[in-house]
Amino acid sequence: GPGGEPMDLELTYVTGDFGGNTFRGQDMEKAIEAFAQVPMGQKLYLRPTWRELQKRPGRLDPDAYWTTVFAVTKQYGKRVGFRVMMSAPDIAEPALPDFVLAKVPMVRLRGGEWQRGPGLLQKGYEEPRYDHPFFQDAFRELNALLAAEFDGNALVEYVDTFMYGFWGEGHTWPFTDHPFPDASTAERTFVNMFETQLEYWKRTPLATNTQPDWSRVGNSELIDRTIR
Repeated sequence: GPGGEPMDLELTYVTGDFGGNTFRGQDMEKAIEAFAQVPMGQKLYLRPTWRELQKRPGRLDPDAYWTTVFAVTKQYGKRVGFRVMMSAPDIAEPALPDFVLAKVPMVRLRGGEWQRGPGLLQKGYEEPRYDHPFFQDAFRELNALLAAEFDGNALVEYVDTFMYGFWGEGHTWPFTDHPFPDASTAERTFVNMFETQLEYWKRTPLATNTQPDWSRVGNSELIDRTIR
């Protein structure tokens, strides 16, 4: 702290790897309020899938838990950080909206074996061609829609940059390949996506996960640009 005293800071994960499925079998509103009441948790963290925020082009259609978190956050005088997942291997349903899945090719990953929960991995895991023009256009629109509502919003502490792969962390470990034709295409794609996020988020800080570049998709370059 300012006077050298220790600071107890805590980020309370309301949803993490499981998105809205976190609340399956629970009273969603009561569970979220219980998270907000954790005394040490100054911030609440959300990790929704793209599908949970947008169902059709041109507008946001967030699932009820998203709206509830922001209402409870305001009630308890806290703030939110979030990252949108375009890939969520712990969740059985797709992370992408149907309108994206209808236009963007998916590529099956090989060279590894998933050993944590069922997800989609029992029938083989697929990642989108992030470099596809429709994906890029839809990604730009997603950022525009989110930033129009949340950039500079007093309830939002920061936004995690939406990176490649599992949970948006920048990897698809333990798989050794990726959906791109080559590593240079992967890095170029994610540098462009990083620049898109910088373009739309002008007032709310962006943060980038320091995941090693296991999947060879340009994480080291994104981290460098984040620092700069």
